[in-house]
Amino acid sequence: MLHALDQVCFPPGIAYSYAELRSFLHHPSSSTAVACSTSASQNGEEHILGFAVVRSVRRRLRESPSPAPALHILTIDVAPEARRRGVGGLLMRWMLQKGTALNLQSIVLEVSIENHAAQRFYRHFGFEVTGTIPGYYNGLTDALELELRLDPVAPAAPAAGATGE
Repeated sequence: MLHALDQVCFPPGIAYSYAELRSFLHHPSSSTAVACSTSASQNGEEHILGFAVVRSVRRRLRESPSPAPALHILTIDVAPEARRRGVGGLLMRWMLQKGTALNLQSIVLEVSIENHAAQRFYRHFGFEVTGTIPGYYNGLTDALELELRLDPVAPAAPAAGATGE
């Protein structure tokens, strides 16, 4: 079902093959979130509205001389009928929480230079362009590299009166 949605969301050459997506979903450092809806019109069956797949990686980031831990967005897919209804934002908030919980320094991704709607979506969340990859998609279409720096989680302050003993 996720593969079928990916095929709807992205054109050939950008959409993942069944084998690629299956590999991402089963990789030990990958995590997936699926947004579903249940309604009476669907006879109580769940309907997938969207999903996101991320993987923990080490990447050379802006202002970092050596590779640093990052969360790489492999894909974020939202069904056409669910767009502009908060599904993408819900998935993005999950990714932000995931990256923060893993104490990663940033979230990174690639997006087609032709996908202006996705670029606006990522800019809304604070992503910045860090580079361009010529011919990233099928050797024909360039991709923008985007990054969002994450704030480290500060250790919880001890409760009032706590001595730490």
